[in-house]
Amino acid sequence: MFTGEKDMKALQQLIRYIEDAIMRIFGPAKDNYPKTGEQPFSGETDRVA
Repeated sequence: MFTGEKDMKALQQLIRYIEDAIMRIFGPAKDNYPKTGEQPFSGETDRVA
C-alpha cells in the first residue's frame, strides 16, 4: 500500500494529526478563565419596596 519514503512521511503526519486531536479532546483542560461564582449585588434598584 505505502511504498515510498514520501508515503511513509505522509502517513506519519496523518497519524500525528489524529493523535493531536485526540489529546486535545481527552487531555486536561487548558482554560485560564477566572473562577466565578455567585456575586452579591451591591447596587441600587429602581423598585420601590
